[in-house]
Amino acid sequence: MAVADLRNAIGRAYPQAGSSSSIQSAAVLDIAFDYLLFQMRREGVFDLCGMCFKGGTALRKFRIGHLGRFSYDLDFNVAPGSAGDAVDLIADAASKIPTDDFSFTITERRGHHGLEIETALVGGSLEAKMDFSERPIILPMQELLPVETPLQRTYPFEFDQRIPLMHLEENIAEKLSRWQTLPLVRDLYDLAHAGKDVKNVHRLAELYVLKSHINWSQSPPNRRNKQPAKALGEFTRSLKETVFVGGDLVAPTIRNDREKSTAIRRDLTLVSHLAQQCDEAITPELWEIAQDNGQLQRNVEQRTQRLHEHEAGMPDDGAMSREPALSRAVLSRTTADTGSHDSAICGFKMPRAQKPCVLPQGHGGSHRSVR
Repeated sequence: MAVADLRNAIGRAYPQAGSSSSIQSAAVLDIAFDYLLFQMRREGVFDLCGMCFKGGTALRKFRIGHLGRFSYDLDFNVAPGSAGDAVDLIADAASKIPTDDFSFTITERRGHHGLEIETALVGGSLEAKMDFSERPIILPMQELLPVETPLQRTYPFEFDQRIPLMHLEENIAEKLSRWQTLPLVRDLYDLAHAGKDVKNVHRLAELYVLKSHINWSQSPPNRRNKQPAKALGEFTRSLKETVFVGGDLVAPTIRNDREKSTAIRRDLTLVSHLAQQCDEAITPELWEIAQDNGQLQRNVEQRTQRLHEHEAGMPDDGAMSREPALSRAVLSRTTADTGSHDSAICGFKMPRAQKPCVLPQGHGGSHRSVR
């Protein structure tokens, strides 16, 4: 599609783009993300790395819709040891995107990865952060099509690929875990607008406590909070609009600072209600974990495993679900692990390690180059 036509389509979808350079740039970046995610799915990147998409951009594209806030990050969960391969595979997929509208380059600085996008739509380049977490996920991934947007009709492809996502409640739980120590305006927006779709607040509460404890236990002792998880309701009600950096909130439906202030106050009310519901759903046993000083690590591991095994066998509402690829590989010991030679191995050569995968053919999910 000609650059002028695509620019006009952006103006129709986001009328404020003509007078707001921040909305114009964010909309262009959002389109580039669609191109990349589509190509990553076509090239099998998600399956090869046991990867799922999560975070604010995932919530915008697959839960909230194109009128939600713009997000400038790409956050993924990958199988342990797969982050390096994920970077290589994404770079390879990006080089195969059949368009002249965008040119993608993966960057790295001090162990942190980013995405640089050259495009004539802004007469230069745009940058985005990329994050790869190797901490195992608990709930089955949900495979969804993106929420339909007016701009998708202008793409040179039909976005008909389901993307593996972190389960909504686990994604919200991760945001709540960060919220208790670092309340950001972008998380406020996401919790208010995506949190309303949480169907099981008891499961959300358990996930919040377990994931907070996991994060706490894996942090250096001198950087840990006093306890893994705290009550969210009173904390959230104590927050004032002034603690949030309004400039970090860019949304196509918010036209000025007055509307932004109104939106923040409204969202604080919604998140306070969600936080209070979460507190009320935390059982006495979970409160013990929330206040643990390190003695309940084994308990946390057992509860996490039980929750994973229980939810892996439960039907999901409306979304195609599949068990986390890493857990599937670990829980089901393969012929490669046991030394049996009843079936052939996969043999896929890992891009970074240049070693063949030792799992059986057709195993699905992430590859493993060591027994």
